[in-house]
Amino acid sequence: MLKVSYIILFSLFVFVSCNKEAGKAEKPSDLLDKNKMAAILTDISLMEAAANIQVTQNANAPIEENLKFNIYKQHLITRAQYETSLKYYSANAKEFKEVYDIVLQNLNKQKGN
Repeated sequence: MLKVSYIILFSLFVFVSCNKEAGKAEKPSDLLDKNKMAAILTDISLMEAAANIQVTQNANAPIEENLKFNIYKQHLITRAQYETSLKYYSANAKEFKEVYDIVLQNLNKQKGN
């Protein structure tokens, strides 16, 4: 399961690193701090990994029925806030790497439990 998460994280990091508009994003007023963004990305990675496992085990079940929680509500943010924060961090590679370092630490802690 963690291998899938690492692949997803690496793919996202590569995709974001290749962003042609890097460095052009302005800091949004409702920017999520690095720790909050990392917590959300950790939950999204775990949710995607769980969804992938569920789909392979039960191809007939819709993914929406298998997901039991809403990450945005769990973290008390809006989708727009998440997307603007992701866009900002994506355009700032150094900060984005710091966020993903926290995500990887979170995933490793989950693995240890």
